Amino acid sequence: MDMERNKVHATIYDTNIQAFQDQLLQSKTYLISNATVRLTKPQYRSTVGEIQWTIFGRTKVQELQEDHTAFISSTYVFTPFDRLHEHIDSKTNISIIGVAIDIKPKWFIHTRSGAQSCIQDVVLVNQRFETVLLTMWDQFFEKECIYISDNFNKKPIIVTSHLKVSSFSGVSISTKSNSTFSFNPPIEHATQLHNWVQENNEQLSQVFMKKDYLSTKPTKLSSPGKEQITDIRNIQGLLVVVSAITFHLSMNTQASHL
Repeated sequence: MDMERNKVHATIYDTNIQAFQDQLLQSKTYLISNATVRLTKPQYRSTVGEIQWTIFGRTKVQELQEDHTAFISSTYVFTPFDRLHEHIDSKTNISIIGVAIDIKPKWFIHTRSGAQSCIQDVVLVNQRFETVLLTMWDQFFEKECIYISDNFNKKPIIVTSHLKVSSFSGVSISTKSNSTFSFNPPIEHATQLHNWVQENNEQLSQVFMKKDYLSTKPTKLSSPGKEQITDIRNIQGLLVVVSAITFHLSMNTQASHL
């Protein structure tokens, strides 16, 4: 993302991943040259945009000593935990910030295609002591899940984007192939949450000990819009319309048998 909030999706393949994984760090500013640019396939444009970069061995990456912490902080739009239900089973990409207080053992499932996937659940809590289950799939196990497992006693701040919301276990969130993670990032939201953790460390420990978040919560449903609400006095009119449609269909059915 540049300072005008223009975004581009960059991809690194194969052996180049290891070469750049310690060189390209989130929230840093870089001058990148000699990357290839190509049009994104139509089926992926809604996710990554119309054009895509490919970073390879000959790409030059130079870090610039510029501090854009305030700008980066302003680019985040976090979904509150109590509004997650509004995005259940939708295509909306959401971002959240929370404190990791627990991580469950990994487990394996077989997908519809027959492949085996590794899954691990992380429990996040916000400043209202509300919890949500974050399900992390496959590629996030080797790095992100291991980091959380090694550090959840320290209650790390997690900022994660490009998540989807489902009705599993009430309301839960899960990673997608393009999800991103940042731990204890130097942004204002994370600093405020870190200070809150320090002030409420004992209460957070009690939340972890009680583990009330393990019980399945009933799924919340979004309130319908005004245009979706029918007044009681208008219900009879709807029944007349339905009856007329049913009668019309019945007449057509009888005619087809004549």
